[in-house]
Amino acid sequence: MIVNGLIVAMAGSTGQQGGAVARRLVADGWTVRALTRDPTSPGARALADAGADVRAVDRPTPLR
Repeated sequence: MIVNGLIVAMAGSTGQQGGAVARRLVADGWTVRALTRDPTSPGARALADAGADVRAVDRPTPLR
């Protein structure tokens, strides 16, 4: 279900604080796009199993 037609994209969604927020949003019916460097990590897999859309991202190159 997409609440109000919005998708929440979350960085840090596999960490302790971000993971808690992501799990709560998924449980409340929000569409969560979880951004992580490793979509095969236990935290990312748990979010995917809960219904989040897990996507692999990489760190940006620092500006010089």
